[in-house]
Amino acid sequence: MVLYLEYIEKEEFKFKTNLFEVDFDIEYETTYGFVYDMIKELYPKHLKLKSIDCSDQGTPHLQQYHSISKLNQNYESVEINDDFIP
Repeated sequence: MVLYLEYIEKEEFKFKTNLFEVDFDIEYETTYGFVYDMIKELYPKHLKLKSIDCSDQGTPHLQQYHSISKLNQNYESVEINDDFIP
């Protein structure tokens, strides 16, 4: 049986989560830009962001903190490990 994906009807659905957790390393330009978009769509109550610092190219830093802070309507807690807020 051959299944042709173009003929499968796509159905949009809403997805929510209470916890959004991201481990990140060195960010080149906007490598982790998708993080903001996911937080914006999922509206999590708890954020947990952690720098994994596994490269020798300097201290990892997530550049989207300012943008993420603007989505603060729903947060009950925000945990930032091994990084700084500018």
